[in-house]
Amino acid sequence: MTLIEHVQSIYHRVVLWWRPPPPPFIERLPQPIERPPFPLAPIAPAAGQYDVDSGEFYFREAILDQLDYYFTCIKRMRRSDPDAFGLYSRVGALLMPRGLLDDSDYPLIGLGVSPWFRTVLPDFGAVFYGDKARRSEAEVTAKKHSLWPRFFYFRKYKHGRGPVAIEPVTDGAVYVLTAYWDRPEEKGFKAAPSELAVAVERDGSVRLLRTLTSETVTIRHKRGIDRGRRTTFARPAWAKGGAFLRGWAGEHRIEAEEMAQRLFAQATVLVELAQNSMIRVSVNRADLTAAFTVNIKRTPYFFKDRELVVNENGRRKRIFHIVRPHVRADGRAVKMHFRGMRDFVWNGYRVVVTVPGLHHAELSELNRGMIDGQVHEGYTMPQSGELLRDRIQRRVA
Repeated sequence: MTLIEHVQSIYHRVVLWWRPPPPPFIERLPQPIERPPFPLAPIAPAAGQYDVDSGEFYFREAILDQLDYYFTCIKRMRRSDPDAFGLYSRVGALLMPRGLLDDSDYPLIGLGVSPWFRTVLPDFGAVFYGDKARRSEAEVTAKKHSLWPRFFYFRKYKHGRGPVAIEPVTDGAVYVLTAYWDRPEEKGFKAAPSELAVAVERDGSVRLLRTLTSETVTIRHKRGIDRGRRTTFARPAWAKGGAFLRGWAGEHRIEAEEMAQRLFAQATVLVELAQNSMIRVSVNRADLTAAFTVNIKRTPYFFKDRELVVNENGRRKRIFHIVRPHVRADGRAVKMHFRGMRDFVWNGYRVVVTVPGLHHAELSELNRGMIDGQVHEGYTMPQSGELLRDRIQRRVA
């Protein structure tokens, strides 16, 4: 067994160890449910297209279909959520294999976070759902109007330094999960984010927090010149989840608390699966960035149609790949190492391939917490995005 195969074996055993059983509420859902607006019911994936324990892409056609739409969606985020745009347009939201989004993989999604997540408590993460949303909306257009989020992303606040509009907690980490709604195909559609706040407790459980919002109140005057008239006004109120969460939970006949737990768990599991890959692929178009992962053994296949670059001998430079430990003909032992091009042009995109932990820090290791839009010692989210992109995508040969 090679070193990489040994590491993969250990990872799969760990995944099987912490994977919780399927949630009991699946059996309580009435059947059939007419095309829910979120993948709660598992759908069998196409055989051989992806590994259920991995967020890595297997076929290059699957990613090329998504990239153009991703850049269309994230570009529109500039006005509707400028802080999130400033960070994720530079670092890149994660694109996931279609099968992994379609399947929902219930064994991986419980009501809490994984042991890895509760230990690390990363600062942020983002997953692109646009391709899944577009396909699902097209399937139900003939029956009813349907809207799916294009992105899910989360951010963590420093303990005791969260926004005043979020219920304070004495223990646990405060996160805000955002569902980003958009439909670029529809002219005049205004994109909008919907947020919910949760606390991740020490045991990994997720608790929905109250947020300060406003409620509409109507009163009827009983005395004076306005007697009999009605006055409507808004007043501050604390509530758990917004209207979108309550409506979404009601459609699935579960409580808002449980819906929030499942949404947060799914977003964090997908981010974790992608970050478990050995390599990270950053794809750039102008000033925008996307990110995804590919099995390192398949990089020659995945990027075989990259632009031609030759070495000093006139031969085409090889793509970034792993060299396994081996013994040369002369008897010398060669340790495992990486070789090949990491910066190249592929289908019109600038691509940078990196090994987290070797070429740059693991993004999951950033766990200091934010303070109202600031992260990492006072940097704003756009400034942090620019700094991280510079460190990840330094011009390399």
